Amino acid sequence: MFFRMAQEMYQARYKTAQEIRRHGAIGNLQDGPTIQTHGIATRLIAWPGDGYQTESIHVLTLQPGHESASYCYSVAEEALLCLQGTGQVYLRGQWVVLEPGDIAYFPEGVPHATRNPRGQREPFILVSQITPPQIDLYQEQGFYHRDLGVFNGEAIRKATINARRSPLPRVSRMGFRDTYPEHRVWNLTYADVRRAGALFNVYMGTEWFGLGLPGRLILWPGAGTRSAGFNYVLAPAGVPDIIHTHPISDECLVVWEGTAQGYMGQGWIDLEMYDCILAPCGVVHGHRSETAPSVLGGFASPPQLDLLMLTDFYRDGVFSEATWKRLRDEDCPGVERLRNHR
Repeated sequence: MFFRMAQEMYQARYKTAQEIRRHGAIGNLQDGPTIQTHGIATRLIAWPGDGYQTESIHVLTLQPGHESASYCYSVAEEALLCLQGTGQVYLRGQWVVLEPGDIAYFPEGVPHATRNPRGQREPFILVSQITPPQIDLYQEQGFYHRDLGVFNGEAIRKATINARRSPLPRVSRMGFRDTYPEHRVWNLTYADVRRAGALFNVYMGTEWFGLGLPGRLILWPGAGTRSAGFNYVLAPAGVPDIIHTHPISDECLVVWEGTAQGYMGQGWIDLEMYDCILAPCGVVHGHRSETAPSVLGGFASPPQLDLLMLTDFYRDGVFSEATWKRLRDEDCPGVERLRNHR
């Protein structure tokens, strides 16, 4: 009982936005209040109602036959990471198939849409990063008061505490894909990506050891994004990352596979698959995998300049151009045992 209570102390569902903003919390991709955005069921994970200011992380669930409206954001970028199922996104003027591990990136001002065609047998589940947050998305549910220009903390708190968990499959299907080569970021120019977006993949990016672990920079300015940021890391057993803060970036760090521990400034907390370290800017955080490897990935906005300044990827206000190298299981001994599908 004490262990459970100790863990619940860190859960985002029991904290106010102000508490999360100051000290961080632990969320989960399966938890959070659900609203409708552009006609699609949307679970709120890290967003202004949690104290986030620079990004919103949502989980979108499209049942077979469901399709969003077409939409665009004049200022905000959006990245859609396919977590489960197979569906389609409207990207670069056509519908393209998105599979687990793929990321569709849309610059500001670019119309896009999502759909799960009829005849599919499972939901199409996407993790969305919107940078900066679109506060009008939260208005219809009563979470944002347009005329007063404030979030309704009491409504958000009640909805968050009472939100029902929406279980996700416990087997990861994320893997490397190279479909639609004409849409893949590694075959496009920087100008192409900024103009119309691109297809990314979590297993292909710029080689990066910024936290002492094998990883890839996926979404970052060198690859053509502006405010959207995402990195993907294989964490070997017994190797912790560097405990750190980001002075200007809000981060949502997700355990995609395996189990790990997260550090939130007051000690280590046990984490399971789909748990998220919610670390707004200035919050001390880190992770470690003690007895087995894990797979982690962080959404951050703006991109974590404090980490990139320590590399050759940034000098005197200019980012270097992305390079592309595939991340493989052999980069992290034991990681292949985490999954039954690749």
